Amino acid sequence: MAYTIHVRVIQSKPTAWYSIVEKTAWHFALGATWREVDGEQILTMGDSGTSGLLRFENPQGDFFIVAVGVHVYKRWCDVVPDLKSTETGTAIHPTYYPVGNVLGFRYEIVQKQLATMEKKNSKGESIKSAMTLALVQECRFTPNAN
Repeated sequence: MAYTIHVRVIQSKPTAWYSIVEKTAWHFALGATWREVDGEQILTMGDSGTSGLLRFENPQGDFFIVAVGVHVYKRWCDVVPDLKSTETGTAIHPTYYPVGNVLGFRYEIVQKQLATMEKKNSKGESIKSAMTLALVQECRFTPNAN
C-alpha cells in the first residue's frame, strides 16, 4: 500500500527565513520520492517502513532537519536542530534505521510513531512538526520555524 505525506512549510520569523537545501528518501519498502506541487513538498512511499528528510538552512548558516515517515502502518516525525553544515540528510537518514545488526541511534523515535515533535534550537527558535491524518493513506505535516 502506498503512502503520501504532504509537507507545507509555515514560517513566522522572516529574519531567520529557512529554505529547503536537501531532500532524501529512504530505500526500504519499495522506496520513496519527493516532488513539489503548489508550494507543498510531497513524499510518496511505496509502503510502510520508509521515510523522507528535508534539510533546511537560513542565511545565517543555521541548519535543521525534519524527518517524516510511516512505520508499522503509522506516521512518525522528528526534528533535529543545530546541525553543522557537514551533517547532511544523506548522512543522518540511516541513523533512523537498522544497518546490518546495528540499530541506528534514532530508531527509537521511529518506533514511538509520534504525530508531533517540537524542539528549540540554540537560538531559542521553536521548530515544530505536526502530522494530522487527512485520509487513511495521506498525512499532512507542517514544520513551523518561529
